[in-house]
Amino acid sequence: GVQMALKWILMHSEVSCVIPGAKNTKQLEENISASELTDLDPDVLKGVKIIYEKFIKPKVHHRW
Repeated sequence: GVQMALKWILMHSEVSCVIPGAKNTKQLEENISASELTDLDPDVLKGVKIIYEKFIKPKVHHRW
């Protein structure tokens, strides 16, 4: 879940870096490995966008 979210963020050309939190070394290593994942499938990206637009954007986008 977290790695997919980080990869999704990193796939946006306007994003130069992501600064996630980590409570331990294992979480840090998992966060770092997200950048090495292959790009997400276009169908997955469409699904993520639908979820983002419906549930997340209304709650956070105004804060940017």
